[in-house]
Amino acid sequence: MVIGCWRSGAERACSREVVTRVGSQGSVAGVDPNPGMLIVAERLEPSARWQEGVAESLPYDEDSFDAVLSQFGLMFFADRSAALREMKRVLVHGGRIAVAVWESLERCEAYPRFPEGPNILQMSQVVAVQQAHGSSV
Repeated sequence: MVIGCWRSGAERACSREVVTRVGSQGSVAGVDPNPGMLIVAERLEPSARWQEGVAESLPYDEDSFDAVLSQFGLMFFADRSAALREMKRVLVHGGRIAVAVWESLERCEAYPRFPEGPNILQMSQVVAVQQAHGSSV
């Protein structure tokens, strides 16, 4: 499952790689709150199942996915803790979560329009997240 789709070249490449690796042996689902991004995603990768939704309330049942991926989206989620809980909820037992962020919005020059940006999860905070949400996060 891919959370946040097709906004940047890195996300497109990552989503395509997920679809390629899964191949015909499985299926790929993606969620994004922006209908326009979903149109682009459906056009560029029609084999995946794209659905409108937010990371804080994923539109899937528990134990639905072997893996959940969010590339450069976590820093924009309204409630990052809720999003991480949702990622864990939709995973099968033993599933994997992969989350990538550049830096906190305050320190990332690529996002100057967010001078009061939220404090995001940084790599140094991974241990705290694992303790708060269980070691599988």
